[in-house]
Amino acid sequence: MKKLLIAIFGLTVIDVGLTYWGYKAGHIEEANPLLSYVYRNSPEASSILILLFVGCLLGILWNYKEKARHMYVFVIGVLLVKIAVVGIHINWLLKI
Repeated sequence: MKKLLIAIFGLTVIDVGLTYWGYKAGHIEEANPLLSYVYRNSPEASSILILLFVGCLLGILWNYKEKARHMYVFVIGVLLVKIAVVGIHINWLLKI
C-alpha cells in the first residue's frame, strides 16, 4: 500500500508540474472548476495547496488502511485516474 500511495503522490507532483508549466506557457488551463479561480490568481499558491492537500489525504488513507477493507481497490482506482491525467497532460504538451 505504501508504494501505491507514494506513486500517487509522485504522479500528483508530475501533474502539478506539467499543469504549472503548461499554464505559464499559455498552452493549457486548469480544468478543475474548483481550482481554476485560485490558479488564475496564483498558480504557485495553487500548486502548493494541491500538493499539501493530496499529501494530507494520502496520510489519512495510510492511517486508516487497516480499518477499510476495500481501501486497496480504491487506491488502485485513484492511481489509474492519476496515470490517465498525467497521460492527458503529456499528450497535450506533445502537440505543442
